[in-house]
Amino acid sequence: MERSDKERKRIDLALLALAEALNHKCSETMLYAYQVALDDCALHEIQEACRQSLKRFEWFPKPIELRRLAVRQRTARPTIADDRDAIEYRAYKALRGHVDPTEIDKRVQEILQKFDDEHQQLADDQS
Repeated sequence: MERSDKERKRIDLALLALAEALNHKCSETMLYAYQVALDDCALHEIQEACRQSLKRFEWFPKPIELRRLAVRQRTARPTIADDRDAIEYRAYKALRGHVDPTEIDKRVQEILQKFDDEHQQLADDQS
């Protein structure tokens, strides 16, 4: 996809903001590599993928991870798995520092089980 200079700058800005938020250093070479890797994604898809990355990752995503988030927007609404991933991430983040580290995995699994049970109940109610 041929991009205008304005679009390339907006993509660079989205990547730089994401890098800043996730404490990752960006070089011109890296920005170029991401531009190449995402060349078939629309500007709004890349911007949304960067926003989603802020919610999902504690590290700067690889180009393939951004591509997956960008391309997913074309075809699907968020899935139950996406919701479950977000809950798992938030649970780990919320419990870290407040719960004994040896108990975190157990507590997160309890939270995920509750999510699964509630989703199953909703599915049962709808059928």
